Amino acid sequence: DLDDETLSRLGQWPWPRTLVAKTLRRLRKLGASAVVFDIVFAEPDRTSPRALAKEWSRSGTTKGLTEALRALPDHDKLFARALAEGGAVLGFPLTDQENAKEPAVKASFAYSGDNPLNHLDSFPGAVTNLPELEAAAAGVGCFSFVPERDPIVRRVPLLMRLGNTLVPALAPEALRVAQGASAYGVKTAGGSGEASYGQHTGIVKIWARAEDCAGGNTSTGGNDVKPWGTDDCVAWYTPFDGMTVQRPVQWTPGEGECHENQKVWTTTGSMGSASP
Repeated sequence: DLDDETLSRLGQWPWPRTLVAKTLRRLRKLGASAVVFDIVFAEPDRTSPRALAKEWSRSGTTKGLTEALRALPDHDKLFARALAEGGAVLGFPLTDQENAKEPAVKASFAYSGDNPLNHLDSFPGAVTNLPELEAAAAGVGCFSFVPERDPIVRRVPLLMRLGNTLVPALAPEALRVAQGASAYGVKTAGGSGEASYGQHTGIVKIWARAEDCAGGNTSTGGNDVKPWGTDDCVAWYTPFDGMTVQRPVQWTPGEGECHENQKVWTTTGSMGSASP
C-alpha cells in the first residue's frame, strides 16, 4: 500500500517509472508468482528525461543540458523492459464514456453454452495503459466494479464486457498469469446440458488451465463434438473401455433429488460422434 511510511521513504506519488520497475524486479526476486498493478499507467512518465528536457527548454535552460537529458533512457521504455521479464499484470478501468481504446487482452476465451457476452455488464469505453507497457505485460485485467442500487458493492465480477469483447477482471487475470495458463474456459447455463431451474440463465463455470483450454475450438455437446486432438477445452477426462476416442463431452443431471438416470455423453469414434 502507498501509506505515509512508504511515501516518506520513497517520495511523493506518482513515482518515476524507474522506481516502479525497480520495485517490480525486487518483488519478482523475492519469489512473487505474479506482480499486479491495480492502477493505470495511461500517460507517459512526466519525470522522464525527454519530458524534463522539453519543460526546461521552455524556461531558457542551456541547450547543452537539455540535449544531455534527451540522450538519457526513457523511463517508460525502462519500465516496459521490467514488465517484459515476466509475471506482471496491468490493470485498467472501464468507463461509461464511449471511446476507441481497447486493452491488449492477453488470454483467449473458449465457452460452452450461451454466449457469455449476453450475461455480462457492458461498458462502451476504457482507460488503457500506454501501448508499449501493455504489450510488455504478461496479463491485463479490469479493476472496475458495478455497485448495486443501494449503492453497495457486494460482488466483483470475474468477467466484463467492453463493446463486443470479453475482458477478464484483474483477480482472475493475476491467477492465470501465476499459474502459467494461456486461456479461460467459460461455461454458461445450458452448456453441456446444464441449466438453472430449467433456464439458460448465465455463466456457471470458468476455468483457466493451459493444458485444457488453448483456444476457441471447443465441443459444445452431443451434436457438436470436435475430433480428438482438436478440441481446445476439455474440462475433465475419464477413459471408457471399448471407446476409441474416450472423452466425455456432455452430461445431464438426472432426475429427482438423487439425480437418478444420469447420462454422460462420450465420443465413440475417431470422427467424434457421441452416444450416452
